[in-house]
Amino acid sequence: MADRLDWLKDKVVHNLSVSDKSFDQLLEQQTPQGKSYYEELLAFFDSESAEAAVALFFAEETEVEGAAPAPSPEPEPAPAEAPAAEADVSAEADEGEEGQEKPKEGEEGEAPAPPEGGGEAAPADPPAEGGEAEAPKEGEGEGEAAPAAEGGEKPEGEEGAKPEGEEGEAAPAEEEKPQEQKAPEPPAPAAPTTVVTLHCVINDFPELSMGSRSMYFVKGPMPVKMAAEMDKVVEYGTMSGPSLVMLEQVLNHVYMPLMNSGAKAPAAGYGEEEEEGHTFEVADLSNSLYKFLSQVRHAVQQVAGEVRLQMPTVVIEDEAAAAADTSVIADLESSVNEWTQQIQRIVEQEMGKAPTGKGPLAEIEFWRSRSASLSTLYEQLNLPHIKRVIRVLEQAANRHESEAFHDFDAQLKELSKLHIEAKDNVKFLSTLERHFKSISQGSLPEIADTIPPMMGAIRMVWVISRHYNTDERMVPLMERIAFELAERVAAELDVKHVFRMEPHDAKKKIQSALNVLEKWRETYFKVRQKIEESGRDQRWEFDRKRLFDRTEYMATCCQNIHMVAQVLEDFNNILGPELKAVTGDSQGIDDVLRRVEGLVVPLETVPFDIFDRRFQASWEAVMHRFNEDVAKIEDATKTFINESFKKLRSAEGAFDLLQKFKHIKTRDSINKQMMDKFSDILGRYKEEVQLVNKLFDSNQEMPPTFKNQPPIAGAIAWSKAFFFRIKKSIIRFQSYGDMMAGEEGQLVTKYYVQVGRQIRTFETSLFEDWKVKVEDAVVQHLKNPILREVDGRIVVNFNKDLQAVIREAKYLDRMGLPVPENALNVALQEEKYHEY
Repeated sequence: MADRLDWLKDKVVHNLSVSDKSFDQLLEQQTPQGKSYYEELLAFFDSESAEAAVALFFAEETEVEGAAPAPSPEPEPAPAEAPAAEADVSAEADEGEEGQEKPKEGEEGEAPAPPEGGGEAAPADPPAEGGEAEAPKEGEGEGEAAPAAEGGEKPEGEEGAKPEGEEGEAAPAEEEKPQEQKAPEPPAPAAPTTVVTLHCVINDFPELSMGSRSMYFVKGPMPVKMAAEMDKVVEYGTMSGPSLVMLEQVLNHVYMPLMNSGAKAPAAGYGEEEEEGHTFEVADLSNSLYKFLSQVRHAVQQVAGEVRLQMPTVVIEDEAAAAADTSVIADLESSVNEWTQQIQRIVEQEMGKAPTGKGPLAEIEFWRSRSASLSTLYEQLNLPHIKRVIRVLEQAANRHESEAFHDFDAQLKELSKLHIEAKDNVKFLSTLERHFKSISQGSLPEIADTIPPMMGAIRMVWVISRHYNTDERMVPLMERIAFELAERVAAELDVKHVFRMEPHDAKKKIQSALNVLEKWRETYFKVRQKIEESGRDQRWEFDRKRLFDRTEYMATCCQNIHMVAQVLEDFNNILGPELKAVTGDSQGIDDVLRRVEGLVVPLETVPFDIFDRRFQASWEAVMHRFNEDVAKIEDATKTFINESFKKLRSAEGAFDLLQKFKHIKTRDSINKQMMDKFSDILGRYKEEVQLVNKLFDSNQEMPPTFKNQPPIAGAIAWSKAFFFRIKKSIIRFQSYGDMMAGEEGQLVTKYYVQVGRQIRTFETSLFEDWKVKVEDAVVQHLKNPILREVDGRIVVNFNKDLQAVIREAKYLDRMGLPVPENALNVALQEEKYHEY
């Protein structure tokens, strides 16, 4: 158990700068419930409840003025008990108890122990020049040491040299002699002593002074049994200043950055839908935390900037009598003059302020700040005793002219006007705050979704508010919204990086930015039209240049950037691996691709902000150069395609490529040229048919066959391979009717039919000749005797021609040809013939 308190002691001592002794004394003290703090703190760690438990330690410093020492025959009795929950420790002792002179053991007058729970007092002043000894402490007799004064106070009695002949005096005789000849010096003033008092409360929060140092420990609902787990399950921290200021700093510099990073980081272990829900929850919590931070800031500002009105010394019991008393009126007018100056100063300060940022959230913060600054002063002026003073001066002003009251009344009316305006504006603008946060912190799609409901809320403010229903108020607010939208788009659409993304992703991001800018203008005019159609509300006749000048220019720039991304995607589509496979010129395609990649370098290295209208001429010059480079690359690509299609490897492969390009978005000029390449494909196909015809003519007398393939079946398979080769391509071509409908297509079809008929005639003649021969051969060989004599030996009379028939029949049957029945029967009985 003690190890947990040792852990606690180490944190408190080091963070609150108190001594170990003060903490130990605190553990021995009694709580208001009658238990020791030792028991209470152990119960704090062992507790198990539905809510967390909190222990608070705080140290208070107090200065105790020292008093001149006076002789006293007896020491003051020590108190029996120390105050509960307190342990006083001297924070400014020069050298502690080690620097004080103690009597030896067994000597008369042994010093008693300090009282329980008392603070350690600061040591007495050092001896003065001339070798004077320490002054006796209160109640010190011969040979006795005085106890420490309670609370750190110096004992009474005269400071100076000790009485002669005092027992236990260690000063040498030669030093005492000159002292006897000196006149007694006046007592030196005692230095103040700083006493540090350590307190502890559990599950309670007392009012702390501004200078108190405190440390809190928060434990979860489960008990903590081991010191090793304290750092993991116990949250602790220190507060060294005003609690509101510390809370604002922790929220602003710790929790807000953590929440923002948590909203951007992906949720580990979550699916896509769960991750979206997690991101939404974090963003919602972040917005709530930001709202709470704003409220804390306003509270800090209100407390720190509080203005105190100096109250008059006159006590008003009868207002009528006071109004008739000139001396009372004079005193009241003097106070009111001071109030007038304070009000005027505050009003001038507020009128001279402006929102610190350019976004719409800065507008809300501005009015909240003004409301907080004016509320304290306005509330004081409405206190009962101040209202009484005002009524007395008003009665007096009705009898005689009072310049002081009229000046005050004018300033009070101005203050009331500003306060009501600020309060009203905060109330209505707060309804827009969540929309403003969304456009300042959300993604581009979220911003686009936020604009319509935000504009609807702005319309409600325009209709209901007493101050935001004029052009002077609404135009600057909408201008701030336009500025925030433009800034968010510029931040998300960094031209130096967007072109290094995948073309599809880059286009999607650019389109999202363009949607935001177009949605802003589109929604504005829709709401404006609704207001006009209603006929009840004031029309929106705002300065469109202030609202849309920058966003419209940025939309134009986004369209240019989108066009650049589209060009990159078009070239990547056409110059892909499919074209490399058809043309066989990978090196030429890679050269063109490198030129395409170089198109964006001038855009990525522009030395200005492309969304700044001041550089519009420069941006247009960059885009003009880009378009010229694109035209050059298009020409080079078309030339490359022309040359490549003249050297096509395969007509069918080129046809497949063109079919793919029908569904791929690419450059219009390139796509048109690709569609014109069907004639080149037909020319290539005709060359392939001519090659097939040449090979067929040169080898039909002795057709090449595969190994172990019979001659008739092998020759027919060889010819069928030629026919299927040219047939497959033309069937694909015929699926594209426009391709074969022309004169060139008809000529190619006619040539294909001619070669196909020639091949089919060759196959038919071979098969028919084999059928005639095999029918006679099978019947003749099956009539022969089973055995015959060869060189005196009896052998099986199985002719080799039957084996050839069996092989031919099997192969021809697999090719789907009608094999004669006799040959087929022999082939089916092949295993029986082999057994015999």
